[in-house]
Amino acid sequence: NKDNVTLIEHSPYCFGKILDFLRAKHLCSLGLCREPPRPSVSEHKRDMFETVVRYYFPGESSALFMGIENMSSVSMNEARKKSVFDATLVTIMNLGSHTDTGVYINTIVADLVSQGYAEGEVRNAVSHLSNEGHIYSTINENHFQCAE
Repeated sequence: NKDNVTLIEHSPYCFGKILDFLRAKHLCSLGLCREPPRPSVSEHKRDMFETVVRYYFPGESSALFMGIENMSSVSMNEARKKSVFDATLVTIMNLGSHTDTGVYINTIVADLVSQGYAEGEVRNAVSHLSNEGHIYSTINENHFQCAE
């Protein structure tokens, strides 16, 4: 539908790396090229790249881009925890960029539950990010904004 446009506000650098890799993977699946190497990301963009990848490719699927091979169940749990923290932060960045009042906790939860995260882990992530100073409450204790 031409009237339904989705704006993705993230680094063009990171999305370029992701799209180039996915295009190469597709060509490889058609037998047109060899298996592509994982994206090479400059050191100063690495954290941003990992955040974007974990947001759009949560859980085990992020390993495709970041080379996390044969993860143990303990490291998978740690990756899942980091993934929900990253996804929560990105959601608050995206939704909060349009308002000074912050993002309502139930809006954050609904957005992330629709992506496959459990409500409890999202609420824990909000609490953790707030305690660590990555986000802060705005008009009351149920509205949050990014500190960065």
